[in-house]
Amino acid sequence: MVPRQRCKECGFTFSYDYGLELVRSSTESFRRQIVKHCQGRSIKDVSCDYNLPYTTVKRWFYLYAANQLAEESANQICVDEFALRKGHNYATSVLNVDTGRILAIVRHRKLRSD
Repeated sequence: MVPRQRCKECGFTFSYDYGLELVRSSTESFRRQIVKHCQGRSIKDVSCDYNLPYTTVKRWFYLYAANQLAEESANQICVDEFALRKGHNYATSVLNVDTGRILAIVRHRKLRSD
């Protein structure tokens, strides 16, 4: 049995074990909220704030961040590739240099024209 809690402010349901180490899974709404907290902050800071492993927050971020992208124009961009799964799956991200927001996440290293 997984203890569930409901936030009185936002109405989201989440799991919290009060330090008893009973919970080994999380709800999708909790993961999406953690990803929202990553906007404009580093993944490391968010993982420390919520006492979650860095790799877990990073995995959630790349899983849900693409759905939370905002439309905006940019004068300067930063392009970076990262591993979704080391040695197997890679993706490319495009960021607005001025705001630090993610503009796009593409699931391949290069654009394919089929």
